[in-house]
Amino acid sequence: MVCLQETKCSDFSREKVCLLWGTNEVEWVEYKVVNSAGGVITMWSNKSFQLSNFVNGRNFTVLEGVWKRGIRTHVTIVNIYCSGSLREKKEVWNDVSGFRQGQLSKAWCIIG
Repeated sequence: MVCLQETKCSDFSREKVCLLWGTNEVEWVEYKVVNSAGGVITMWSNKSFQLSNFVNGRNFTVLEGVWKRGIRTHVTIVNIYCSGSLREKKEVWNDVSGFRQGQLSKAWCIIG
């Protein structure tokens, strides 16, 4: 799995993602660029992770799915990018914390 922040790319095509990943065995979710700032992309091997749901929040992406390697664990992965003020960062963490409270997944990975 690869989580990139501050991509500054307004549109990721399958061709671009496969070029970045190195093979066509890749899936991804993106949080688009706002003006010229930010941009988040989360990429993974479709042999290792099966996405069941994702949510693009303000300055973060939450992915829920099954890690298929080993004992097939339900996981939640959060890719966060927030370069704003302390107030904005607190709002992002409050949003993520609220999402966590409603989760059934046992394993979480927060990146950002």
